[in-house]
Amino acid sequence: MAKPYLLNYLNIFGLFTIYIYSLLEFNTHQLNDREVLDILSLSENATAIYTSADIRIQYANDAMIAFWGKDRSVVGKTFLEAIPELRGQPFNGLLQEVWSTGVTYYGEDTPAELRVDGKLQTFYYTFTYRAIKNAANEVMCILHTAEDVTTRVMGDMKILELNEELTSLNEELYAANEELSSSIEEYSAINEELYQTVSELNITRNDLEATNFDLFKAEETLRFAINSAGIATWFMDMDKRDFTPSVQLKAMFGYSATQNLSLEKVTELVDEEDRNFVVEAVEAAIAAGDSYDLEFRIHNVNAEKITWVKSFGKCYPDPDGKLNQISGIFMDITERKNDELRKNDFIGMVSHELKTPLTSLSGYVQLMQIKAEKNGDQFGSGAMGKASNQISKMKNMINGFLNISRLESGKIHLDKQKFNLDDLVREMIKDVEFSSSTHVILLDECDALEVNADKDKIGNVILNLLSNAIKYSPTGTAITLICSVNDTSAQLAVTDQGHGMNQTDLLHVFERFYRIESKENQSISGFGIGLYLSKEIIERHDGKMWVESEPGKGSTFYFSLPL
Repeated sequence: MAKPYLLNYLNIFGLFTIYIYSLLEFNTHQLNDREVLDILSLSENATAIYTSADIRIQYANDAMIAFWGKDRSVVGKTFLEAIPELRGQPFNGLLQEVWSTGVTYYGEDTPAELRVDGKLQTFYYTFTYRAIKNAANEVMCILHTAEDVTTRVMGDMKILELNEELTSLNEELYAANEELSSSIEEYSAINEELYQTVSELNITRNDLEATNFDLFKAEETLRFAINSAGIATWFMDMDKRDFTPSVQLKAMFGYSATQNLSLEKVTELVDEEDRNFVVEAVEAAIAAGDSYDLEFRIHNVNAEKITWVKSFGKCYPDPDGKLNQISGIFMDITERKNDELRKNDFIGMVSHELKTPLTSLSGYVQLMQIKAEKNGDQFGSGAMGKASNQISKMKNMINGFLNISRLESGKIHLDKQKFNLDDLVREMIKDVEFSSSTHVILLDECDALEVNADKDKIGNVILNLLSNAIKYSPTGTAITLICSVNDTSAQLAVTDQGHGMNQTDLLHVFERFYRIESKENQSISGFGIGLYLSKEIIERHDGKMWVESEPGKGSTFYFSLPL
């Protein structure tokens, strides 16, 4: 069976086909442009039409403009003029590719960052860029149809996280919970109808008892699944702050089933280091009528031990539609957390142990290189120089793993200070030029830009971008750096003349351990952690990092920092 959104796309394409045939006078009544646009505007699906190679918006219905978070002033503008926040994202490139090739592009569950209600937010869309051609097989325009699938995609992501954390019993819990939710909704509807029409329909008491028994079975199934999975639950009335914990939750904090466990006591038993951010997250969810997902430590009143828990919570409306109820679950993840900490400690220990002999080896190699140069041994000097470069690469790899270990264990701290970003850029360029002479590095323009950040870590980000540009660019080509500033942030762009990236690589290039697989990159070493670490560092400064690239045209990596 065709998916609903596919049928909608076919309906919209049918309308647009009517428009084309009307222009060719195949109908007895020729629709004018205004009539066709009025027809398209009736569609509940988001629709837009682009004309010309610069992707200019000829038409957009209200649904599409609402997706963009704009008003009708966008009509007549180019795609990136109308929606500037999409710059650096793949959509404009895809539209230009459809225009140039005439091949329709289908996107499913694709993320897009849009500024809606004054705030940059991530949405997910299933969309089609369909090339409409004339009789000469030339592209006249592009028909864009889209469906907002953010709610479904975000739900899928949440389910995926839960599946990774829970065992097969959690899958049973999810199925039982879905069944219970469905049964409760059906039961509520049936009960309302029963109370209103019982005299007319002559429903017997046995029928109602059978429905109640089905609901009881569903509740028992859910309760059994929760108990089997060792999940503790709680419920709270947000207005009265009446807190109701399950027996499992009481036991997690060292309380018996008959003892009273208040919200204040639960808050007190959250580890002191985690308490503030847990309270803030829960209160923020209550204020926004939203949900939260946290990992933190708690204490048991009867034992000197710390338990790591994963906690989910969500606000729900009462029968009148008012958001005044919140419930959640606690899961013991101590074993997994301890495994992660042991893994990170092991990586850190090994990294430190490996750096010590490498430092000594580097010193010996440098002494041998100096001695070879004094003796006029060009081969020995060159060999020692290459050995020194390989040692530097190993140090960088070890430092990368050490930084990942610190990042995941929460041991990376930002030592913020005020400094000029332009001075730091010039300093990093000198460091790279000292160690590599294979490329020309140009600082196009860079005014004085004062930022408040961790200077060493931002320096590492700049070095990583320069090193990548050198690795992935042909020898002798130029690497250009441009600094700029707007009202709220300072920005740095690093442009190379390498092989560039396709749309798939652009979506994954900042993921941990991701490496671009191509014949040009087979001889380039690395583990795919540099860009992942760089993006994490920038985002911990409340900044943003992104990339623009086309195959065969090089790449430009950007990052911005708040002023």
